[in-house]
Amino acid sequence: MTNCILKELRLEHYDIGRNPWSTKTSVCKSKAFAGLEIDKIIEEAEKRYDYLWQKHSFPMNGENPESRKALRSTFEDSALVYIPKENAWRPPSQCVWVESSVKIPWKTSVADVYPLKKTFFTTVLKISEPTVKMYIDSLEAEAKEKASVVQIKETMVLICGLGIGETDLSSLVKAKVLPVKLANGVGSFASASSKDDFVDFAIVENTIHWDAFRGKIVVLNLSLEEIRDTRPLLLAMGLEERFSSKLVKEVTDVSGGSQDHEMTRNLRIKSQAIVRYVIRHRTSIGT
Repeated sequence: MTNCILKELRLEHYDIGRNPWSTKTSVCKSKAFAGLEIDKIIEEAEKRYDYLWQKHSFPMNGENPESRKALRSTFEDSALVYIPKENAWRPPSQCVWVESSVKIPWKTSVADVYPLKKTFFTTVLKISEPTVKMYIDSLEAEAKEKASVVQIKETMVLICGLGIGETDLSSLVKAKVLPVKLANGVGSFASASSKDDFVDFAIVENTIHWDAFRGKIVVLNLSLEEIRDTRPLLLAMGLEERFSSKLVKEVTDVSGGSQDHEMTRNLRIKSQAIVRYVIRHRTSIGT
């Protein structure tokens, strides 16, 4: 089956060797597209993948699970997913169906390379779409690589979009992934943990608090809309007590009012009557 598939991909003349993922092997396989521009390479690769899909997944007598399984195995063992911009070949297990603008650690994005072949890549080759765990790993990696605040915010929103559920966030809590703004206006990053390099910051969730605390305390550097969008993640990271609604006690002072003595006297009479009724009712039950 392997030789058959390589032949159908027109790679039969390029020895895949014992290490199909190596740079040397990738160069050899890429000769199959020599002389083509990137957009033409993608077009040619799509044609070849489409041919394999039609032949091995949907034969004339109906769908053939065994043929599909063999096709998937060959793509994995021989690393047959072509990534034009890198001029590299990857096994399906090292790919993820997402746009290349979303960085998933240790995965190569293929969604915007082959946008019309989602069924082939996700159903036949079993290339997975991003999971919450993948995005969490991505967020931690972005923090270590000191990615931009914008990129980190986008990843946080994506995590919330998928739903956090019972995902283990213990490692994320310790990572400095939260963009904060210091009292002097300088941007920095903090973790949700109260240990090791602890940064005490507030999550300001309304304009009144924002106007009151701006430039006076350390705050989470997210807009009000971004705080709403990432609230599930912030809560799951144990930051409920950092929200300004939990930190601020609002006191309302009514000025210009006057005490109504008659109303006060009437309320007092009614309350005393209620107390007498309750006592009498309890006494009658006891007898």
